Amino acid sequence: MINLDLYRKKDPREIPAYTLPEAASYLRISTSTLRDWITGRTYPTSSGKKHGPPIILVPKNDEREYLLSYYHLVEAYVLKALCHHHGLPLPRVRETLDWIGKKLKVERPLLRENFQTDGMALIVEKFGHLINPSRDGQLEMRQIVEAYFQRIDRDDHDSPIRLYPFLNKVTEAKMIAIDPKRSFGRPILVGTGLATSAIFDRYRGGDSIETLMEDYDINRTQVVSALEYEKCVLAAA
Repeated sequence: MINLDLYRKKDPREIPAYTLPEAASYLRISTSTLRDWITGRTYPTSSGKKHGPPIILVPKNDEREYLLSYYHLVEAYVLKALCHHHGLPLPRVRETLDWIGKKLKVERPLLRENFQTDGMALIVEKFGHLINPSRDGQLEMRQIVEAYFQRIDRDDHDSPIRLYPFLNKVTEAKMIAIDPKRSFGRPILVGTGLATSAIFDRYRGGDSIETLMEDYDINRTQVVSALEYEKCVLAAA
């Protein structure tokens, strides 16, 4: 249960907290890709250029810049599972998500657990023949997206509360977490509350892995995971 008193009665998952480049770097996607998902994309058709509507609805702040909430971050994470592995065309994804939302009778279906079950069945039905007409190809698509969903913790109301980004394989151990209640929603080491950026900053400042292990009472695997993740974030920024 989230104590909303700490956030002036607001759910921290809905509070704008991430700049567009910051969110993109945490998820290891390009800023331009995330911007397309938020602003829509212009694409050619036989009758001329058209502008597709956005998939993730993010209001601009007073400075006319985008600030994403934790919920937006999770939506982008699920879109990464759909688009990056399968190259689905953005207009078709938008159209299909609208269709799935109506079928499942939910708003923002990317946030819902039933997207993993009923929604995935509809996605495979809609896109399976485009990706791979074989049964094995459709099974692979389902397994990949389900693996992404297994890295999202949910509360009793089916809402995301914790996301475990990965470095190389979606099936790797959950070493890093993004939790809106911890470290202002910045990536932390699982089970510690330590921001990965703090560990990385000390290492970059000259502290050895052994010193960090001793000071923070964590093991080598945890230190190395934090450093590798932050290097990836820095490279994606």
